[in-house]
Amino acid sequence: MNKNDQNHKDIPEELLPIAARAVVQVSPTYREATVTVYPPKNGGRDITANDIFLQLKEMNVDYGVLKMQVGKIVENRMYSTQQVIAKWTPPENGTDGKIRFLFPQTVELKPAKDEKGNVDYKNLGIVREIRKGTPIAEITPPTTGTPGMDLRSRRIPQIPGRRIDYSLGKNTCYSEDGLQILANADGHLYYAKNSFHIDTEFVVDGDVNAATGNIHFFGDVIVKGDVTEGFTVVAGKDIRVSGAAVSAALAAGGDIHVNKGCKNCNLSANGDIQAGFLEHSKLVCKRNLTAQSLIHCEVFCEGSMEVRGPQGLVAGGNYTVMKSAEVGTAGSRSYTKTNITIGSTAHLNNEMEQAKKTCEQLDADISKCQQILDFLDYKRHQLGTLPEDKELIYENMISTKQQRTDEKETLLARIAEIQNLLSEKQYLELRCRREVFPGVVVRISDYVYTVETSMKSVKFILGESGIEVRANY
Repeated sequence: MNKNDQNHKDIPEELLPIAARAVVQVSPTYREATVTVYPPKNGGRDITANDIFLQLKEMNVDYGVLKMQVGKIVENRMYSTQQVIAKWTPPENGTDGKIRFLFPQTVELKPAKDEKGNVDYKNLGIVREIRKGTPIAEITPPTTGTPGMDLRSRRIPQIPGRRIDYSLGKNTCYSEDGLQILANADGHLYYAKNSFHIDTEFVVDGDVNAATGNIHFFGDVIVKGDVTEGFTVVAGKDIRVSGAAVSAALAAGGDIHVNKGCKNCNLSANGDIQAGFLEHSKLVCKRNLTAQSLIHCEVFCEGSMEVRGPQGLVAGGNYTVMKSAEVGTAGSRSYTKTNITIGSTAHLNNEMEQAKKTCEQLDADISKCQQILDFLDYKRHQLGTLPEDKELIYENMISTKQQRTDEKETLLARIAEIQNLLSEKQYLELRCRREVFPGVVVRISDYVYTVETSMKSVKFILGESGIEVRANY
């Protein structure tokens, strides 16, 4: 027994020096470790950081140790309080994918207002037009998240985000990066069965009336009922009406087909017009007109006209047809005044002259744009670059020049079309399958023939000395 042992033996037990003691506890899931340091007694040895680290190691804790916190506990002698000295890193779960629609899923039909606050109760906005390539929705893809780590350095798996459950609708597609849903066609946008769809034609299941308002659409319009009084249908392509149109307006970039017929209507088509009966209506047709009957109408047709009904009646009104026409009966027994003009050159010549004048003005505009562009090119060559305001002028001039050039090309094509129509006048004729009555005035080119007696099954053609009447074989 050495001297120190003898000295301790001589000291009462309650006065013996006792070293500081650290009690480390680890949660069962190894997500957190704590320490409680009990102070030394009677001058015993104080705790050290290594004492605490050694216990952590013995308990397999090798990740997430808060070394600075351990040092603080030791330095500040933080006794008898439980302190956290190790923490796990929890996994960061992924976020689910999202979709943000750029259009409302439902359309509220309400009257349109102009800039002055005037309300148009016939324009309810029932058609929602969209162009190909227009974004319909934006997609946020899911994230995978980040795994966690417990105090034993064991990986804790995260939960990846789920992909948004969305099925593409008709005529829609994903963008190349998959982050947008795009319109894949020009058409009418609508939402049904949890997806946006695009129809290239707009269908009215019933009548065009106060419930639908006017229809304006750049594609085809199909009306399964009637177009009722006071309403308008405008289509960039064709219009097809299963019923009738009464006191309405129809305008089409393509053809117009009205199954039953029209009364007191305005019709304008860049293509053909086909209808059952046509009464007290105005028609402008860029191509051919076909009907069952025409009564008191105002017609301008750049193609041919054919009246196919059992009677094929054309009575009352004015009919100007650029090419030939064939009817069943012209006029009536009451000698209704009926003017039928075949191959009128006045209208076409006026249009052609106006087009030529417009082309001259467009040439002047194009030349002026080119002069400005040449000057700015010269300045760019001198300076190396143009000031920002001059660069903007340069871009505007390029755009304006292209616009004027496109307008000129369109007019030149129309001039060529008119010249072709005028060259066909020698083939013009009016055929009457059944009968023609007095009161009918026939004009072919610059010649006029007034019918003074009833004639059956005849045709009017342009002969050497004027209009000749021959048997219609």
